[in-house]
Amino acid sequence: MTDSLAVLIDAAHRRRERFHTVELVRLPELRTLQEPTILGTYSFVKQISQTRLLKAPDCVRLDGCIESPSAVARDFLSWKYRKGPRVKHTQIQRLRGGFLAPPSFAKPCSFEHGFYIDIRSTYWSIMNTVSWKVDYWPGKWVGLQAEPPVDFPFPDHKISRNCLVSAGLSHGIQRYVPGDKSTVESITPGNPLANLSLFRLICDILNAIGFEAQERGAVYVNNDGYIATSSTIAREICQIVFDWGLEPRIKYEGPGWVRAIGSYKVGNHKTRREMIAQKTTRLREPAGASWLQKRIAKLAAMRERRESDRKESKAPGSPEKGSALSQRDHVRPILLRPDHL
Repeated sequence: MTDSLAVLIDAAHRRRERFHTVELVRLPELRTLQEPTILGTYSFVKQISQTRLLKAPDCVRLDGCIESPSAVARDFLSWKYRKGPRVKHTQIQRLRGGFLAPPSFAKPCSFEHGFYIDIRSTYWSIMNTVSWKVDYWPGKWVGLQAEPPVDFPFPDHKISRNCLVSAGLSHGIQRYVPGDKSTVESITPGNPLANLSLFRLICDILNAIGFEAQERGAVYVNNDGYIATSSTIAREICQIVFDWGLEPRIKYEGPGWVRAIGSYKVGNHKTRREMIAQKTTRLREPAGASWLQKRIAKLAAMRERRESDRKESKAPGSPEKGSALSQRDHVRPILLRPDHL
């Protein structure tokens, strides 16, 4: 058992001792709550009865306990990093100013053979490139204040991975108070894990990739997903992603259409919503995109060397570090070339 897993198990057991835990398929509607309740995305906490309601399908199992992915993320970050990155006041102003939300672009159309491309484990890959505790000043520097979260025990649990990012954005707690005039009030206790640098950096990277993908012919961009209407455009989008040190993958292909953000069909995959055609353009190239791409690509190459060295050191009979047999060239593939492209 790793140290990080032992810490998370201990925190889950201590929380179980404090609260009565109820597992639910979905969280209840607010009007059914009879006492003041702290509201979370994956859990509610009834304050009088000291009861935690957990949305079980999204939760993590820990040594006989169940825990919300947001609590797992906060417990891990508090143990590993204690608090968010050190940033200057002027740096915070720069991070907030010119902030670009995750990119969205939709050009309604139909196509005979298209490709849906996304980036594998986007947030997780970026965190392991720049660290969770990243020091980012747009246009000036990207620095690491601590090692990446490679020892997070649940790297395959997507929601928990993404909660490592959202934990740095939460500044307020929502509290529901029932009564004749039921209200939802916001409580601001402060957040020692505040980390605007990481989310701003992720958004800048995704906007830079999305902007270039749209320039190369993508008809759909949403966060880290792209739709190309030909194999040539698909290759170019894959190359763009690779140039940032990230890994593209083709999830779907075939005939389809794009109607709006969140409404498309590619091959056998179709979104639940079928909306009327609506063009959307909410993306633009962040300032200093070329500088940022070179910096992130360099950090990604360093990440790959670390990962390769770590795998070699764990392999049975691996040579000692520094020996001739342990030296190797770390070559990253230039382009993803699936057989069908």
